[in-house]
Amino acid sequence: MASSPFSEFKVPRLLASGHYSRYAYVTMETLPAGLKPVSYDEAGNLLADIEGRSERSNSSASVLFQSHWWMTLTLRRKRFPAAYEALHQSLIRHGLETCWDHGDFLPQNIFRSRDGIWLVDWERGDPHAPSLADQVNLFLAMNRNLATAEPVEFITKLRFSERLSRAQSFQLLAALAYLYSVGAKEAEPVLAHWHSQQECLA
Repeated sequence: MASSPFSEFKVPRLLASGHYSRYAYVTMETLPAGLKPVSYDEAGNLLADIEGRSERSNSSASVLFQSHWWMTLTLRRKRFPAAYEALHQSLIRHGLETCWDHGDFLPQNIFRSRDGIWLVDWERGDPHAPSLADQVNLFLAMNRNLATAEPVEFITKLRFSERLSRAQSFQLLAALAYLYSVGAKEAEPVLAHWHSQQECLA
């Protein structure tokens, strides 16, 4: 992680890892006392700074289709066939901009201390995730109820949000698909209502 855009954050040291019976485990160092979680606005500002330093690359469809998140998505594609087909065709045509992604860059995982900022919970971290994944995840967390109750309205709000308004539609769709594949269940109703394939291919 030293070469990632997250290298300036403090991260708990790994003390031990292994398997017990059928389960994997890790033991991390204890966080210092007195840490305070950041606000959603602070998380957004930190993320904007990180993205400004991120090295991005364009991954081809052949590479993306071998990734764990895409294979997971493919197994569940019947839950949102229109979104899956739109994204599949978009990746074939355009590839996808990817970069280092924390996967859960939310206030409950970001803490201020006297000597810096701690970032925890790296189980979703991926050096080849869709470049908008962390931004879309933050937006999704801030609008979770809307995403599940009014997914069409959520999609409109997402497309016109201040931080994401310049993004292409298929990039937003890729980020949502990635987040769903790594455990963000609230992204499923949004994917299921992503009907406009032609727009995603634009």
